[in-house]
Amino acid sequence: MALPFAAFLLRQACSIFGEELPGYRRAIAVVLITGGGAYLACDGASFAMVKMAKEAACRDQWIENQNLLAQRMAWVDQLGYSQWARLPLGMRLELAGRVPGVSRLPFLFGLCVAGVLAVLGLGVPFRKALGIVLLQWLMMLVLVAVGHFGISSFMRLAWPSIASMPVVADAQERARRAWEKALPEQAREITAEAASELKPWLEAAEAATAEAGAMIEPYQIRMMEQLQPYIGWLPEPARDFLSKGGIWLVAALAALIILIWLRGMSRRLWKALRRKNTGRKKPVALQTVNLGEIPRLPSSQGGRKLTVRQIPARLRAVVLAPAGSDAGELHRGMAEAILDQAVPGLGGIADHDNPQITIWPRQYSLDGFQQAFFSHVTRPDGDHKRSRFVLLAGPITMGRFSIHAGVALECGDTCALGNIKVGKDKWAEVIAATKAG
Repeated sequence: MALPFAAFLLRQACSIFGEELPGYRRAIAVVLITGGGAYLACDGASFAMVKMAKEAACRDQWIENQNLLAQRMAWVDQLGYSQWARLPLGMRLELAGRVPGVSRLPFLFGLCVAGVLAVLGLGVPFRKALGIVLLQWLMMLVLVAVGHFGISSFMRLAWPSIASMPVVADAQERARRAWEKALPEQAREITAEAASELKPWLEAAEAATAEAGAMIEPYQIRMMEQLQPYIGWLPEPARDFLSKGGIWLVAALAALIILIWLRGMSRRLWKALRRKNTGRKKPVALQTVNLGEIPRLPSSQGGRKLTVRQIPARLRAVVLAPAGSDAGELHRGMAEAILDQAVPGLGGIADHDNPQITIWPRQYSLDGFQQAFFSHVTRPDGDHKRSRFVLLAGPITMGRFSIHAGVALECGDTCALGNIKVGKDKWAEVIAATKAG
């Protein structure tokens, strides 16, 4: 149920960071891979850290119970990963959090693994991949919280008896029960003297919490009063959550989204201000390619045979254009290397067939380039549905950059392939360059 929403939020995160939106199937796969990889990396790192620092993980803060410590350390020694994975999540987090200095290291490790997997799945730099994953997780967290409040409020209104049902034990309670099940009963006993040592620490913590709450309470009350016309329609659990400090979490999330949006707008504004000509630019005329004016090819095909959808063809024209503002300038000498990047061996065919190579100005939209290519390349027979010529247009990835490419192929006989839009990294599925038999 949550996968479609997660995929949708991933697409939105890619849009905020200015990257190409992945398809829903690809987005779902990226969500599964990044989420699963992050969980396994975080959980595995937590297990390894607990095993290596078992004394710190098993020691209770402020309590020196050697019998309890020995029992827990012996239990950790016998603990395998399969047993670890079956423990409550709260208990695993508690054990890893007891290791001083590196308690947050598993989360950082899981985040890095998620970023690497996002790079492989989305084809973006690691920095952007990390930001996209974090933003998608953040938006998913907000969506889950809102959905939880909505569903719980509806169920309480529809079935009032649910409110009287016993509350499910939280993670801390499940962790306590797991400890009780794993260890002997005599090792769980805590002396009254040790428990009394906790009181000064607990009282100091409560006093500090009360002091901090008193400092921020006036600001929270004023914020709730100003937002009352907007949050009055929310269910009671949601209002209670906001009044108990949840408003600060919502404000932090809103501020983060606004900062990301402002960052994108500032970058666009900076690029606009850096342009030499601040006036309205006239549209650049694109060079037209007339396939009927290109000289016919010799009968020999060289060392490789070119096919489009398994139909033999020859390469007659190539149109290249930088994609976006990040790509560098192009020249005709790059054509063979670019074609080899799309389909291995296609550059050698271009060297033999000597097609007409045309460089267009920068094109920011893939759909716009494809439409322009199909309209500016004319066939001698005039009919694109039944013709000897086949036109293909799509992106070619060169490292961090992308190039819009269009090729015109001539088949031996009339065919109905017409105009073909090629997706990202899908050139090899349409055309093939094989050794001539």
